[in-house]
Amino acid sequence: MREALPKDYQYIIDELLHTSGEEHDKQEYYRNIIDTVIEVGQAEAFIVALCNLIKRMAVDRLHVVGDIYDRGNHADRILDMLREHHHVDIQWGNHDIVWMGAAAGSPACVATVLNSALQYNTLSIVENTYGISLRDLIGFAQETYRDSTWFMPRNPDDAYYVKNSMDNLAKAHKAIAIILFKLEGQLIRRHPEFGMEDRLVLDRIDYENNTVTLNGETYPLNDGHFPTIDPADPYALTDAEASLIESLTNDFRHSQALRKHVEFLYADGALYKVCNGNLLFHGCVPMTSDGQFETVTSFDGISLRVVRGYDMKYKREIMSMDVLYGYKTVYPEFYDAALKGKYSEDTTTAEMIDLIMAGRVFEFSFQFGEYLASLPYMFRNCLFSNSTDLASTLQKNKKALNKKLNKIKCPKK
Repeated sequence: MREALPKDYQYIIDELLHTSGEEHDKQEYYRNIIDTVIEVGQAEAFIVALCNLIKRMAVDRLHVVGDIYDRGNHADRILDMLREHHHVDIQWGNHDIVWMGAAAGSPACVATVLNSALQYNTLSIVENTYGISLRDLIGFAQETYRDSTWFMPRNPDDAYYVKNSMDNLAKAHKAIAIILFKLEGQLIRRHPEFGMEDRLVLDRIDYENNTVTLNGETYPLNDGHFPTIDPADPYALTDAEASLIESLTNDFRHSQALRKHVEFLYADGALYKVCNGNLLFHGCVPMTSDGQFETVTSFDGISLRVVRGYDMKYKREIMSMDVLYGYKTVYPEFYDAALKGKYSEDTTTAEMIDLIMAGRVFEFSFQFGEYLASLPYMFRNCLFSNSTDLASTLQKNKKALNKKLNKIKCPKK
């Protein structure tokens, strides 16, 4: 209780709560304290402080079960408020994870974030809050695409943009959607173990007849203008698309405002949390028609029985983490901050962080992961076991590491 008291009035409130003595003496003492507060002109501020204290005591701990982002225009304001909360934890939602991946440098995540923002016309957080310019994207779209009526924002009456800008936004939406389809296709092809081939759609389009075949059924396309798609290699980015997404990814990585919010999500968030015997996570539990917990099969063939409490066998299949396989440089600070607490908390969150960092190239050992895949995990395991003897660990494995290094053929300068 004392820890929750406002600092400016901590002594006064403590006195009012814990004064000892006879009943009539206490009442007189209370009156003197209150009269003094009024006389010095602090009555209003004191009442506000008491109200804040009551509110804090009513919500001792706040659980936020995911999807802070993409649920309105001002996720940034919500995050700023949460950062000031005295006791909060967050269970990441899929939309939060996509923003985390975008900040970490995943082009697929960047395309996903922008696709959602353009679809629902919530660009104010991208441009105004995080300072990410869409000028190049809109310019590219204007030069590349003609009428894109089918890609109009879903809330075109939004006051953020005037009506005559909607055509440009629709073209930008189409441009980033095509880029997203391509990046998703590349990811799925690189990782067949995901079992997500059903999301490969660009190679199922008949570009001459403007139709697409899905699950054995052929459907006409509302929009068949795809000037950047090569039917022979539909998932290949054009040079202009590659340059554009690289520039946008760089802007997301270097946004200090976004970085501040993402670091908060890492510091106070996780995939799930068990509190007071309750499992908190973003998603839904599969159940049978008679209300029993269902058995599900993960993409790697493992059967998972959904049970209560601490026996929950969660793996990364709970969410689609494929978009977090970025192949650009990312900030090591994100990973390092997460390492401080998350590996000792739960292994599922550790897996999530590993996925986000799977493609980083700023570190030599990850650049040549084929030969040195054991090196980063060697140190990870030291951190996981709270071992501080890293030097002796390196020395012990020096011979094997040198042998692997000798296999790398570095180009001569």
